[in-house]
Amino acid sequence: MQAELRDVAREIGSQDDRGAFLDILEVDPKNAQAFDNLGSTLRPGESLQLPDGLLLPKKALHLKALELDATHSHAHNNLAVSLGPGEVVTLQGNGVNQRALFQRAVELDPKNAVAHCNLGVVLGDHEVLRTKDGQLWDKRSLYVKAIELDPSYAFAYNNLAVLMAPQEWVRLADGSCWDRRSLYFAALQLDPGYAVAYNNLALSLGFQERVQCLDAFWDRRALHQKALELDPRHCCAYRDLALALRPKETVLLQGGTAGQCHGNVGRRELLLEAIRLEPSSAENYRLLAETLQKDEELMLNGFQMGKTQVFVRSLELDVDPVTCAQLGVHLGPDSCRVKGWSSPASWFSGAAEEGDNSWTGTQLIERALQLAPTRPDVLMAAATFELERPRADRTKARQLLLVAVAQGGRPNVAAAAGRLALLMEPGEAVRIPSQEGGATAVRRQLLLAACEEVDDAQLLTELALELLRSAPEVQLRGRTFDVRALCREALILDPHHSMAQQLLSHETKRTSPKPLLLRSAAPDLIQSSKDWQEPGFAPADAPKELDRFVLALVALEANKHEGALADALGELMGPADRVRLSEGQDGTASRYWQYRSRSQLHQAALEADPSSSRTWTNLGPLETMFQI
Repeated sequence: MQAELRDVAREIGSQDDRGAFLDILEVDPKNAQAFDNLGSTLRPGESLQLPDGLLLPKKALHLKALELDATHSHAHNNLAVSLGPGEVVTLQGNGVNQRALFQRAVELDPKNAVAHCNLGVVLGDHEVLRTKDGQLWDKRSLYVKAIELDPSYAFAYNNLAVLMAPQEWVRLADGSCWDRRSLYFAALQLDPGYAVAYNNLALSLGFQERVQCLDAFWDRRALHQKALELDPRHCCAYRDLALALRPKETVLLQGGTAGQCHGNVGRRELLLEAIRLEPSSAENYRLLAETLQKDEELMLNGFQMGKTQVFVRSLELDVDPVTCAQLGVHLGPDSCRVKGWSSPASWFSGAAEEGDNSWTGTQLIERALQLAPTRPDVLMAAATFELERPRADRTKARQLLLVAVAQGGRPNVAAAAGRLALLMEPGEAVRIPSQEGGATAVRRQLLLAACEEVDDAQLLTELALELLRSAPEVQLRGRTFDVRALCREALILDPHHSMAQQLLSHETKRTSPKPLLLRSAAPDLIQSSKDWQEPGFAPADAPKELDRFVLALVALEANKHEGALADALGELMGPADRVRLSEGQDGTASRYWQYRSRSQLHQAALEADPSSSRTWTNLGPLETMFQI
């Protein structure tokens, strides 16, 4: 999530205002306010010629304002905004950085809301400072004060929300209470064009959660897309939208930065654009590497690079333990070199002689565990490495995953719980260690905890199998699921999952086919026109025709050239339904999905068999209704 630095809003002038400020300087060459306002009209790196012919950049204009008026609070704030994070300028003979300038702005004008907010941005997460009046401040108190000083200041609401946990509340001086999401709503109400707030609100949502904001309903992907519509150079929004997509899913982007990322794009294209905008982000390289198959290559920064090279580039930018562990899993017994790294012998034993600086997969896993011994995603990677050895050590893998699951509340713990459950026998229980002595968890509990946060076809199918042995239904993500509903969800994620298909076939009774409007039951699988309405129902209460629909889809995925299968699927669709199919060949997965209407399915069946009376019968009423 992002917090932002801002110029003083009331002092900012547009380019149209420059002439007026220049006119003021012609009459009054020592007007500090005019110099500061002129600086606020310039972009970073831009310069302006003054009436006396002098060409000054943005930073120099703010410095000139302070030279003329050392007590100008807004000029201190605006000069700080023009500096880089570690940059220092000389002011009255002293070197000052952003933090010192923002602090001075607050001390000069205790009612400067923007300076309070900006000081909060540059202050450390656990840092406390004391101003000259003796007041103690941390990040949160500075943001709260900014809101109290200026209740219309959208950026302060956003920055305060970034600090807060999902269930946390904050009370303002007027007695009003706010949680994280209500703060984002307030920021957007005050500034509907605030791209960062849209993106941050998206990050507060679950994968299938929707919220109402500005008289519209939004899911996570739509909010990220709105952020990019407002700011096509928003690097974080490209990355976050990529993470919000399922592996084969695409979204439609209009425009993009200089036309580089537009149309139907998936995770990889979004991450490539994020790297183009921010080539120093190690995380973006790691995420891009995760999208590549073992021997797959792509063109990046003018070079043909494979999965190993992309991981290595990430490590060259930042020695991240997760990247280190993932590269280790990818390499296995192979090795690679990382620019700037010493040899494994030097790292592990402090040997004076460098020796060979090639790192094997085993050594990378060991280094990652040394750097972050309790981080769940590092432990999961280490467990995966153990399981993929020629002689898999399931006992060691289970111990690593138990330590990961014991880190309750941290990111990726749910994924670790799911991985641990897959190594257990049906009905088996394990002891999860903790400082309080530990707790016992059965396999079903671990699967349920994993499915609450992770979209994984195998985990959903295993949970369905557990239901066959115990209770008939389970509460998952606020809805009731039975065996059939879990299998449908698994096949939505992976239409080629044979176990989910067999289990759903076994559980479903034959019924006479009839057109249905089913998008409320499987919105990721079926799209439909907004004009069609149908009653909603819980997944466990879905009609059996929905199971027939999913099975018909799976059959067509396995044999896309079989006209009878296309007809069978089309006959189960409502008039406005569009069904999701992969772009791959028969029985194979592909990178992306496409949506087909009922008429398109019957037309495909006709191309496969022009003599089929069944197909002609299906197409007849469709041509009358939709004039295709």
